Amino acid sequence: MKLLEKFESIQIKITWTAIKIGLDGINNFPPCLNPKEVVDYATQKVLLNENEQYEVILLAGESCEKIKEIKQLVDELSRRENKDIMEEFRKWRLIYIVDTINNLSFDPVKNLLDIGDAWVMFEFPSDSPHIFQGVGNNILPQDYYTQQMFDEIKIRHKKWIEEELLYLKRNE
Repeated sequence: MKLLEKFESIQIKITWTAIKIGLDGINNFPPCLNPKEVVDYATQKVLLNENEQYEVILLAGESCEKIKEIKQLVDELSRRENKDIMEEFRKWRLIYIVDTINNLSFDPVKNLLDIGDAWVMFEFPSDSPHIFQGVGNNILPQDYYTQQMFDEIKIRHKKWIEEELLYLKRNE
């Protein structure tokens, strides 16, 4: 599933600011959208709305190799919609955490490491439901890397996902 389709799959509104973050990256979060995905998205918007903004029409007709022009158009569309970049970044964070949780294996040690790696990309935000062994706690490795700890952390993440989804939908 393409990244922008993941927004739609959890019913989160795609904004040009979210697309800008996906195209450029932010902080430790690397770029994850390519120009073709952005042009395809713009094309889809134009096909669905005959009164689309001029920049979206230009973007839909842009060559995928013209990265500078694509970024300029996305920047302008993002500037116009005037969305808070950190609020839009939370959408990406949710998408990646949902994806991580949905793609876990049967190995609790690997799962705990994978979940931790996902949060590293987001610089350990204060609202993270994740527990890192030995960080702000005295949990020993033999107590942390267990099925029981993984089950607890997975429950915490599912609750966080529900709350974050509600928050983002309320603030759209």
